[in-house]
Amino acid sequence: MMAQAGVCVVLIEPDPQTAERVAVFLKQQSGTPAAPCRVETGFEAATQADFAFEAMQDDPEPRQKAYAALEKALPTGAVIAREEGTDDGFFQSHAMVQVVVFGPAHLRRLVEIIPARATSAHATERTKQVMEAVGRVPIVLPAGATSVGLHLLDQLHEAADTLLINGATPWDIDEAWVDFGFETGLYEAQDLVGLDQAYARRKAQAATRDPARPNVPVSDRMVHEGRLGKSVGVGWYRYPGGGGAVIDPLIEDLTREEAWFAKLTPRDFGADEIRHRLLMALINAAMEHLIELGEQIDQIARHGLGFPTAKGGLIAFADGLGAGYIYDSLKQLAAEDTVAWQPCPTIEYCALNRVTFADYVKMRSGF
Repeated sequence: MMAQAGVCVVLIEPDPQTAERVAVFLKQQSGTPAAPCRVETGFEAATQADFAFEAMQDDPEPRQKAYAALEKALPTGAVIAREEGTDDGFFQSHAMVQVVVFGPAHLRRLVEIIPARATSAHATERTKQVMEAVGRVPIVLPAGATSVGLHLLDQLHEAADTLLINGATPWDIDEAWVDFGFETGLYEAQDLVGLDQAYARRKAQAATRDPARPNVPVSDRMVHEGRLGKSVGVGWYRYPGGGGAVIDPLIEDLTREEAWFAKLTPRDFGADEIRHRLLMALINAAMEHLIELGEQIDQIARHGLGFPTAKGGLIAFADGLGAGYIYDSLKQLAAEDTVAWQPCPTIEYCALNRVTFADYVKMRSGF
């Protein structure tokens, strides 16, 4: 993608056999890149780079050795971007930036840029330039922040999984979501990205997770049973021959079994109720960040989650519903779960003071 956009790219893969396979794969790709793209096995190939994006193994020992070699090779002033946090003590002499990339890649263009606390404005701007050059939509978050887009996505999936274990099916939920205007359903999108990604994030957050929040074990069980998504031919759906999604009745058996373990009685959910619950969860999570990000919330929802452009943006859509309606809806849902559905302070303020979300942004910005 970077080479196609005219960015000179060097891929460094220390394992010679893997490097050879990658080189063959790149040659087989259609289209002529606008800039050179080559594969090397030694980190000395990075001596002319001003920007490095690392995607190394999770095994700590070889990863630390590779980090040391990369940092030694890079010229002074080079920027190193990672998809993980920036505070692990590596890369002491180079600017660090965390980059959160959203998928599926062909549907999502959002990239969140999160500088480390010591990262210079130049390094952040350079990262933004590179992301824009490859057709992404970069949003710069405050230094040391956590991903806003992933927070919104997590809240959506929490609401969807709660629907699931209480009687809805993944295809019921996906159909209702697509009918609203999204390009793909939540569960099919997770199949395309890989269920193991969300699973790894849940495990990483386990120690700090609020135990009072809903904990639906269905997604974890999917991973434990090897249902990782389209890449392996089966996830929430089946993908015969690597083709399109096909409903898998076994999922209904799995969710009914988990409901029985949880002593829940499944019920039917109509499309309108499914959409209502998901939208309330999305809006509630988004408005937590309204002061911090303002209209950038719209970009995160559109380019990171696929919120339909035709709806005019998440803030405008929420204002169309009205803060009072949203607040009352969340209070009604909170009768089921006071933690999951507690209205965020911004929604409560706007509802009780009859203020639109758009005007609230202006008020808090000093306009």
